[in-house]
Amino acid sequence: MAMLTINGVDYSGHVIAGSYNVVKKPVGVNWTDGFKVNRFEYQGRERVSGSFDMFFRTMAEYNAFLADLSAVYSLGFYTITVKLNNIAPPSDSATGNFKFGFSPVRNIDGLREDYIQRFTVSIEEA
Repeated sequence: MAMLTINGVDYSGHVIAGSYNVVKKPVGVNWTDGFKVNRFEYQGRERVSGSFDMFFRTMAEYNAFLADLSAVYSLGFYTITVKLNNIAPPSDSATGNFKFGFSPVRNIDGLREDYIQRFTVSIEEA
């Protein structure tokens, strides 16, 4: 199973090993009662969120990534599929609408070719 699929394309090969931290957590409100005990009030759903690092050796690979992201963009969210670290197979993947944030840095290698350095992607389900 792919860690990251965008527009039907598996981008797991661009995810840096050891950096993938995507989990499903319950949504709720933390509060303190009159006895100073911390409580959690579950809201009845769970949300996927996390982060991982990516790297693109060529600008062509990076531009294809941007084109696939653009193809799945709608109303401020991207429809992607991710693998969940804290859920056992076979239900360890989630497809949904995610906020997808990253700030890539362009660099030049020894052959004077542009590439995108390692950068961190943060995601949060809508």
